[in-house]
Amino acid sequence: FAARNFVGNKKLIDFKIDSAYRLIIFPKMLSACAAYFFLGSAFLISFYFAIMLPEYRLTISQFTTLFQGIGGLLMAFYVEPMFSKSLDNEKDHELWIRNFYSIIYGRLMSFLFSTFIFISIFLVYQTSS
Repeated sequence: FAARNFVGNKKLIDFKIDSAYRLIIFPKMLSACAAYFFLGSAFLISFYFAIMLPEYRLTISQFTTLFQGIGGLLMAFYVEPMFSKSLDNEKDHELWIRNFYSIIYGRLMSFLFSTFIFISIFLVYQTSS
């Protein structure tokens, strides 16, 4: 199955979407995974540590901005410029598709990773109580 888009007589997109996982660039997927992990789980990380150390809970809860800042810096200085450069490059049409799939799979992996981490922390915490 090939996706084709035409505007007038000009062909805009022509790529195969059968095997998207082969298009993934692994280091870009890992950087997107790290960025989305910190962006998506900053509150859970900081408040988990605040629960574990109740004497310093107000101070530790302020680390939410630190964790979101790490994810924001990764997004702003690596993931988004990489994707926008590949969109602006007119000679290599497959690069932006590979970057897009790398970012999407990185985001999916970050959600799965954070879900696994927090469920395992919950189970360990519950069995120790």
